[in-house]
Amino acid sequence: MKKYTIKRYKLVGMGGINQLLQQALAELENLGVGDCFLLEDLFLGYVWKKLQPTNRKVFGRYFSFYIKGKGQKYITVHGKNTQNQKNYRKIK
Repeated sequence: MKKYTIKRYKLVGMGGINQLLQQALAELENLGVGDCFLLEDLFLGYVWKKLQPTNRKVFGRYFSFYIKGKGQKYITVHGKNTQNQKNYRKIK
């Protein structure tokens, strides 16, 4: 399986971190108001698993910064699960 790396917030081979963010935001349209989700739930399994664990962590931080800024009108952090992954909730 081919692995991808993030260099200066650019995912080599996957079009960049902003493209992943756009894919995640597009998938949010399919969720209903009040639905809880993990970041990995917004991607197909094989897309998420192609990212190295360190890159998933960096993207998780990037997504979290987005939520605290522009995305706070639509999404809130709803605690963490037993694997210490953030749960999010769609509010609009």
